[in-house]
Amino acid sequence: MDAPPGKSPLDIADREDEFSDWLVQHGIDPMPASMLANGSATIDALDELAGLLPAQTVGVAMRGVASDMAARQAAAEIKEATSRIHALVSAVKGFTFMDREGVPEDVDIARGLADTAAMLEPKARAKSLRVQVETADALPAVQGFGSELNQVWEKLIDNAIDAAPAEGTVVVTATSRGDSVVVRVMDDGPGISDENRARIFDPFFTTRSVGHTGLGLDIARRFVHLNDGDIDFTSRPGHTVFRVRFPAAEAKHSSRAAAL
Repeated sequence: MDAPPGKSPLDIADREDEFSDWLVQHGIDPMPASMLANGSATIDALDELAGLLPAQTVGVAMRGVASDMAARQAAAEIKEATSRIHALVSAVKGFTFMDREGVPEDVDIARGLADTAAMLEPKARAKSLRVQVETADALPAVQGFGSELNQVWEKLIDNAIDAAPAEGTVVVTATSRGDSVVVRVMDDGPGISDENRARIFDPFFTTRSVGHTGLGLDIARRFVHLNDGDIDFTSRPGHTVFRVRFPAAEAKHSSRAAAL
């Protein structure tokens, strides 16, 4: 069970011991201690409540308080789970560009990165690492196929999560550089060895465990090129960065207009 806001797991354990001791001292089964520890109750409040009730009813009251806290916590967890499901469904819809025409369009890179990070959040959480997305204000749109661009972000961020150590960090940034938009995906993993750098985009090449096809970066590069972008990387132990650059949509529109 996650610790409530402002309380660490160690704090919760200490509180549970205190409540358990209090219940035992009052001749009450210590079973409600864990729920009391996770709530906002205090020993002083329990002392005050016990002073107002007949001794034989204190145990019933404690179980009632613990049951109420359990119900409130369950309701809060259901609400949080519902919000996560709603956010994930929204992210999936945005990620896949459902109901969109099969023609290039102006794509919001910031939204695509946010949707992709939301899709991969369970995998990051399983490694206790953080995926941090930082996008510049008023980031220009990019013209292309949104579903293909999101495939690029998915491959790069997924690889970065795999490369980063447990409790590590993956940082994704998007900035404007002249007439281009530049996306960087950075991880603090061990880096790409010298002997693997020349092959990193080769189809079927992988240093990951059995079950991975080795097509992720090859697909990412193909989609980058199909959408008029380019991709490269730099790597050293503790810091690997993949960079993707696309021309801003406005620049592409202007160049087409000038060619007419």
